[in-house]
Amino acid sequence: MNFVLIGKGLWGNKLYNNLKKLGNVKKIVRSKDDYKSNNLKNIDWVVIATPNKYHYSQVKYFLEKKMNIFCEKPLALSYKNTKDLIKISKKNNTKLYIDDIEIFKKKKLEIKKKNFIIRNKFSNYDFKQTLFALAYHDFYILSKYLVNGKIKISIFNIRNNLYHFMINKKNSIFDFKYNLNKKPKHQINKTNFHSKKNYILKMFKEVFFSKVNFEENHDRALKASYLISKIIKKNENSLRYK
Repeated sequence: MNFVLIGKGLWGNKLYNNLKKLGNVKKIVRSKDDYKSNNLKNIDWVVIATPNKYHYSQVKYFLEKKMNIFCEKPLALSYKNTKDLIKISKKNNTKLYIDDIEIFKKKKLEIKKKNFIIRNKFSNYDFKQTLFALAYHDFYILSKYLVNGKIKISIFNIRNNLYHFMINKKNSIFDFKYNLNKKPKHQINKTNFHSKKNYILKMFKEVFFSKVNFEENHDRALKASYLISKIIKKNENSLRYK
């Protein structure tokens, strides 16, 4: 199996080390390089691990070349662009997969009337970065519970590296708290997701050998993108009227 890796930063390097175990990384294109200038033939998958702002244009380019894409989340920085890329993939009959590594941990969740999502990490992410880097994982894990039906978003705190918001549904509440000044921790209703185990290789094997549900992956990505767009808009509106 032949791969092209677009982006080789900290996370991209981890992907590279796992790709080598499954086949040949024929080309590495770093973020500063012109990815359009490469003559890419006999490539099974293009793996995109560049900064988020480049994902949309890069994924679109390779999808239009009818190449299979594995993209780090998020697929794009807007709900509309996420929908556009999935539509192009279907039109061109290509495989498109958006990283959802937490799913491969196969955790069983008990959803309650009130649910608590806690994530701690040492980081300097701002609120938007936290939504795309951390909350995105929780949104796609919980997507079937969060998006179907009417929701109400409440934002309680977005300062001092503590981001706290809540999503209310008719029969349940999901309380999200991200503290970027604490030792790493990741729990959903006390089910532990934090792990030092390498799940990248497991994810790659299942994706590249089509043992995953691509439609379900697209649905989760769309729902996560939708929630992020709603939360960002809610926060912007609240700031506008302060």
